[in-house]
Amino acid sequence: MLILCCLLLIFATTLLQIYQSEKNYRTAAHEREEETLRRILDVAVRQVYEDIYHKTLEMGTRFIGRSDFAQAFAQAQAERQGSARLEAVLIDPFINGYVNGAFLSLEALKVYDTDWRALAIGRTASTMNIDAYRLDPGPSPVARQAMLRQGMDRLQALGGRWAGSRDAYYSLILPIGGLRLQGYLEVVINADMNLPELERLVEIPLSIHNLIKQRQIYDKSPAKEKLDHFQQIDYRIDSLRQRSLYEIRLYANVAEFDVRMRQQQTQSVLVSLLVSLTVLALVLWCLERLLVAPMRRLRSEIRGQTLDFTGEPVSTWGLLEFHDLAQGFNHLLRMAWQQQLVLEKRSITDELTQVPNRRALEQFLQAEKARAARCHDKLALLMVDIDFFKNYNDYYGHQAGDDCLREVAQLLQSALPRATDFVARYGGEEFIVVLPGTDQQGAVAVAERLLQQVREQRIAHAASEIGEYLSLSVGVGVCHSFEPGCIEQLKRHADKALYRAKHQGRDRVCVYHADDQPPA
Repeated sequence: MLILCCLLLIFATTLLQIYQSEKNYRTAAHEREEETLRRILDVAVRQVYEDIYHKTLEMGTRFIGRSDFAQAFAQAQAERQGSARLEAVLIDPFINGYVNGAFLSLEALKVYDTDWRALAIGRTASTMNIDAYRLDPGPSPVARQAMLRQGMDRLQALGGRWAGSRDAYYSLILPIGGLRLQGYLEVVINADMNLPELERLVEIPLSIHNLIKQRQIYDKSPAKEKLDHFQQIDYRIDSLRQRSLYEIRLYANVAEFDVRMRQQQTQSVLVSLLVSLTVLALVLWCLERLLVAPMRRLRSEIRGQTLDFTGEPVSTWGLLEFHDLAQGFNHLLRMAWQQQLVLEKRSITDELTQVPNRRALEQFLQAEKARAARCHDKLALLMVDIDFFKNYNDYYGHQAGDDCLREVAQLLQSALPRATDFVARYGGEEFIVVLPGTDQQGAVAVAERLLQQVREQRIAHAASEIGEYLSLSVGVGVCHSFEPGCIEQLKRHADKALYRAKHQGRDRVCVYHADDQPPA
């Protein structure tokens, strides 16, 4: 009887351990899935807003290029106050349509002078009573952030999310006048129609709630009687000022996973019972060898993935059931990892030119800074600008301008002599070339090669003010010491040298000197 009680106690303890291990495994798997889905959704949200940025940028750029806008804006500047003519031009897109109208919900257009004084506004009927769009009290939160920028940063577009009194908005600030800054255009978009694209990107049912106007704008949630089969994951999209604008709820189907877990748990219990009734020693050995050890290892590896998602598969040794569990979990990991890699690659590649973008540039510069400091090496940076590119766009059209940017990007890549050299699009018509282990003389030689490569292509540029073919201006900066802030200083040096190259007539290479003046 005592032996039987001991056997039952050992068996009960073993069953309890198996149950708890599988419960922890299931919990860890759900937590890992939730964390993975949050990361995927985070990348998808960035992708949606990046698409909004590019479509809004295209719409705003073409609007600024309209002749009637240029004339009305010039008149408003001359009068130093808003004009009915400029307001009529701003209202026109709401009446006659606008670029990317199928993808963007335009709410308002607002024009400022260089002192950020509002000149005129065009808007939809839904925004007529929104305080943020009256000419007083002034700019939107995104515009206020743009007011803080200095130097060449003022010539770049700036976008951001913000909360109005009645709705959530996305604003894009575009400079008017190119290098000769004359003012700013603010394009205000309602992203409600773009956010449902998230469901296609993550391939999971979801619902979207607008927290500002307290309204459900998209709902693909499962039926109420099926909600128990889904894991609900909440995610919020915030504004520039950290105010929540939207709440997104994902519905991940975990019913099949739970069924498999219950089936495997039942099979494990039966196997343990048969072995325990045969021999106590064999039971203990089998439980440790076939059940407890593999489960403990799986649990440890899955929890490790929860803390640091690397995409490394978990071990698949042990009983067939645990092997199937691990394979199923590994399949989920591979899918999530591959999708994350694709989205991350998109996030560091310029969509137009297919060369690395600014984010990839910053990562490369930080890595090269560490390498150069460790090896006591030099680091050179070339800031490349296409001469009179705005004139090129105005003369040949934006499609030709895009083709020109792509061709120049390919020429820059093909002209670099080493695989370690790096080229990235910095913004607009500007590119940056990073030359590891290169001194000033070598950097100038590479820059001259880039200019010659473009000259030999003889790309027609009838709107250029210095010749009939496309040309480049290049500023050269070289870093010899690597204290904190040296990378930003290196970019400023190259920018100042580029400014001097433009000031001296363009189509040339200039090296940074200490007496160079910053760009106006």
